[in-house]
Amino acid sequence: MNDSLSELSVVILSHNRCEELEITFLGLCEMMKDAGFELIIVDNASSDGSAELIDEALKKHPGVRSVKNEKNLGVGGGRNAGWAIATRPFILNLDDDTRISPDQLGMLLERTRALPDAGITFPRVLDLQTGRSVTPDYGSADDAGNFCGGCHVVRRSAYAEVGQLDLDCTFGGEELDYSIRMRAAGWDVQYMPNLTILHNGLPRGGDLGRRRRQEWTRNFVRINFKHMPFRTAMLFAWRITVSQCLSGSRLFGVAFSASIIEASVKGARQGISAHQAIPKTVVNLYRRQDLQPDLGNVPLRRKALARLKAEICR
Repeated sequence: MNDSLSELSVVILSHNRCEELEITFLGLCEMMKDAGFELIIVDNASSDGSAELIDEALKKHPGVRSVKNEKNLGVGGGRNAGWAIATRPFILNLDDDTRISPDQLGMLLERTRALPDAGITFPRVLDLQTGRSVTPDYGSADDAGNFCGGCHVVRRSAYAEVGQLDLDCTFGGEELDYSIRMRAAGWDVQYMPNLTILHNGLPRGGDLGRRRRQEWTRNFVRINFKHMPFRTAMLFAWRITVSQCLSGSRLFGVAFSASIIEASVKGARQGISAHQAIPKTVVNLYRRQDLQPDLGNVPLRRKALARLKAEICR
């Protein structure tokens, strides 16, 4: 066995993506034999045959470790379950639809090792189907407002200091919350634009799309009130809510805006009750209008002009 990746735990989070597991998870099971990393699969109460596929893989690959949650714990709870049993100094977190090779695993680990102040590192992520970048144009490697959940490395020593992901992040927001907490504790969140991996993000429409948009709004508003000074949180929450009302109305009708407003109010109340002040330097970073991705820091006028420019250029 090649132990070049022996310092790495790979944690895959999955929910009802059996077809993706056949590619990503089973592929990593084979890689593990020679690469020496620890492999953990976390299933968030799938009902599509994923559990059976995992059971069969465990028989063939007894070194693989698994967590089967009895209910869907969301992204935060699901990743926490994997982190709780990971044993290596670096934890690579993958979505079930992320494609990664042994060479890419090695480069991620090598580059993270070389950044001792980085609590989190992540590569550039491209959509498998379109080739478009999932990660925004951050401007520089140090300017990432949050990391990409589909592929990121967490340093164990940073995790030990900062703690688990926010359990209330059922969908969306966990990357922002954890990035803020990492920076508040003195760790960097480091983007690696020269390292690229593929992600087969599957669209989810209908009622699931509605619920996810509502949860996204609640989570991001909640996190802003959880960490930011009240006036900053109010401004960011207003921008998030208006943006989601406009985009949601185009997809689901004007009446959908009422549910977005309700989700925003709920998020604000939850965030205020859990407020944790952070250093002013971190607040100022997230106030920057050029910080990407847009987390409420970009003025609505600026976004509208950018959208208009994009439409004209088509």
